[in-house]
Amino acid sequence: MQLEDLIDRWYMLMRKGKPVKPATMRIRPRFIGERAVVRWGERATRVDQADFLAWKLTVQLNELLEAQATAEETCAAFVSFGKRLTQVQAAGALHYHNEAYWTTGPASGPQEIIWDNVAIRG
Repeated sequence: MQLEDLIDRWYMLMRKGKPVKPATMRIRPRFIGERAVVRWGERATRVDQADFLAWKLTVQLNELLEAQATAEETCAAFVSFGKRLTQVQAAGALHYHNEAYWTTGPASGPQEIIWDNVAIRG
């Protein structure tokens, strides 16, 4: 989100014809992780904010892909309701002998779902 905000701010300045100054931020690689130490060293340093946020996004994407490669398949269900009241009633009415077995919560946003992993069985 920070990268998107930074780009939006730059875009707004450009539309107004104002100069865009590179934004910097101070980071402490030791507290970010091993990959940050490899890239910037152990001491606190100033880095270009857009470069750092893009790097952080790339690292998180790589970690996600690694986790997905080793993840076990799990089952999930999506249920949609026409009214808020029925959604609340269904969320509060779990019917199973072990209440800790099932969990309910709001659905993920469409951009958070890996649609290739969703199969419809009939």
